[in-house]
Amino acid sequence: MSAALRSSLDDLRAGRQNIDDFLRLWRREAPAYCAPLPPPLSTRFAEVLEDLMTRLEASRLFDADSCSFSRSDLLSHLDVWLDKADARRAAL
Repeated sequence: MSAALRSSLDDLRAGRQNIDDFLRLWRREAPAYCAPLPPPLSTRFAEVLEDLMTRLEASRLFDADSCSFSRSDLLSHLDVWLDKADARRAAL
């Protein structure tokens, strides 16, 4: 599942995937990916993910990065989120 999420990040950056399909995939798959984590961690990962998804959804209104919604920064934050989720899952 992590591979599909990571691949979707690359596809969105390269223009091979549109933002709506990307958001649908992440909203469906990312929470399930973090579900095995213990409750305090799974809750925090869900909160951070929701914040990033909300901001990314808002960024759809802009064609390029704006001062408030830098899509490239948000995607970088999702990379970090996924790296941390991978590390936490590996530690289980």
